[in-house]
Amino acid sequence: ASGRQARIKQVNWEKLAPANVEDTVWAQMSSSDLEGTIEFLELEQQFSLGGKSAQKKEKADTNRQVLDSKKSYNISILIGHLRMSFEEIRDAVLAMDDCLFSEQHLKQMEMYAPEMGEILAYKRFTGDVDKLSKADRFSMLMSTVPAYKERVGAMAFRIHFSEKVEEIKPDLENIIAASVELQKSAQFKRLLQIILSVGNYMNAGNVRTQGAVGFKVGILPNLKSTKTSDNKSTLLHFVVRTVQANCPKVLRVKEELPHAALAAKVSSQTLGDEVRELQESIKSISSQVENYRPPDDINPEKDRFRESMAGFLSDATTKTEALSALQARRSEER
Repeated sequence: ASGRQARIKQVNWEKLAPANVEDTVWAQMSSSDLEGTIEFLELEQQFSLGGKSAQKKEKADTNRQVLDSKKSYNISILIGHLRMSFEEIRDAVLAMDDCLFSEQHLKQMEMYAPEMGEILAYKRFTGDVDKLSKADRFSMLMSTVPAYKERVGAMAFRIHFSEKVEEIKPDLENIIAASVELQKSAQFKRLLQIILSVGNYMNAGNVRTQGAVGFKVGILPNLKSTKTSDNKSTLLHFVVRTVQANCPKVLRVKEELPHAALAAKVSSQTLGDEVRELQESIKSISSQVENYRPPDDINPEKDRFRESMAGFLSDATTKTEALSALQARRSEER
């Protein structure tokens, strides 16, 4: 692929000649349709063959290399995808300018950020920096950025946040709408009444289950698990036949529940976990920003960590509180 930074595994397929794709689905495709869809950086790192890079490998003073070989290799791939000078990357991170990075790049930068031992090694280093590997030179410069790992992590979260909120909010709204519809639906109530009557008839004599005045609707999918004596049909089939023969209006229940299908695709547990995860991330980043003290040797005009994140965190807090309110309402409507 164009711009590839490492040798990777190949796909074993039989390539069609251009003349053979006319009037086929292949001729209707455009590579531009996939722009931003495939994470090539992740593809290279997961399917790398290792060894020499597709580019000319730099000569490095291995005796002075700080990074281990695996981390150095992954950082080299990352650098190739960033397509900026090290100084431009440093300045962008200082300025919290996430417009220059993708979320995937920022996550990789956070993953391979200099650790404390590496930072101390760079501070003690007195040799010729130009003789270090490219990955080490990159890490050495990034180690001079205060709270580098926290910064790139915060920028990645900021990019991720808006997309996640737009994903969660409609799901919560669909669940709430479906809950209200279920409560108001006359035909759904009629259907539950039929199932309750059938169940009580079948459970007569069972002290634990007989004479129920209601049941948890989570058992409805299990109606198909109760087989007839000949194993050719189920209790669900019986209920459907009963409705068709005696209460055909109940078959219109779907018309009264327009949001039910959408809500059924959503896991309430997962939604709750996602909202809590957003809240915890905001709390963590807020603490990092609050406790940040810029060093004296950094130009305050270039360091925008606190200034850049303050407005975002305020807005993000408001939005997550709105999601929490929706979640609470969802519980009330159940």
